[in-house]
Amino acid sequence: MTEVEVVARAKINLYLAVGQRRDDGYHELSSVMQSVDLSDTLVVRHASTAADPIPVAFAAGPGFVGDLPVPPDLVEQALAMYAGEVEGAGPFAAEVTKSIPLAAGLAGGSADAAAALLGADAVSGGQLTRDRLEAMGRRLGSDVTFCLRGGTALVQGTGNLVTPMACPHRLWWVLGISDFPLGAAEVYQRFDEISPAPPGRPERPIQLAKALVGGHPKVIAKSLRNDLEAAAFDLAPGLSGHKHAMRAVGAVGAVLSGSGPTIAGLCRNEAHAEEVARRAEEVFARVEIVASAEAGAEVLAVQR
Repeated sequence: MTEVEVVARAKINLYLAVGQRRDDGYHELSSVMQSVDLSDTLVVRHASTAADPIPVAFAAGPGFVGDLPVPPDLVEQALAMYAGEVEGAGPFAAEVTKSIPLAAGLAGGSADAAAALLGADAVSGGQLTRDRLEAMGRRLGSDVTFCLRGGTALVQGTGNLVTPMACPHRLWWVLGISDFPLGAAEVYQRFDEISPAPPGRPERPIQLAKALVGGHPKVIAKSLRNDLEAAAFDLAPGLSGHKHAMRAVGAVGAVLSGSGPTIAGLCRNEAHAEEVARRAEEVFARVEIVASAEAGAEVLAVQR
């Protein structure tokens, strides 16, 4: 029986400009997302018999604390979607080892869904093009397409338009993961309540794009932006202090990732990240040192 091991990498937002709320309830976005090497691992295989629900098992991996996902989650949905659209492909089963925390602004669920699609395709002999897999991903969630591609990219629309961006230098980050309970839907709702009506098209990250090519952390730090910070800080007042604390312990720049509550602190290099992380441990519930990655979901091993 073929068994495939797939890595599912987290993402952070270096830039998130929020535009007008659309008739379907979603906002127009202009975001720079970057894969980082905090990751979950999925083992995907054919199931011996078809089952409802699809057998998906979750286990806590390194550093993971809190509740594990409860099926049916995005992994089960992704495997069911693939089996339903590729004749004779399923059924599938999966084991997911979690290190990416839930509801942290790091796209853990979307990363797992992307890895599940890639794993199902690898188990089935690689029947689909990447474009077809990404089309499936768009139906599963707004971040799944990026999590399939990974690297550094400009993500626009509602997450459906993904354009690679040049980032030739490896960036080092300290992730300050807080235990504030924040959901994306409530953060966007609060954004609508407290923010003036934004323009229809959110601002593009022109300065950040130039800074990423140059690779100087202090220059990149000046262009970090997240329009959701005010809403997230309003819902979780202590989170604002955590962003200031990340700067106070030595990060050259800090930004809320996604709808939070993770604060990403940009560092000069790996040694500097280790120094910042040691100091940040007194502030955050969990601290991780991560580097930028060139891929999102990626097959690590195929065993036949």
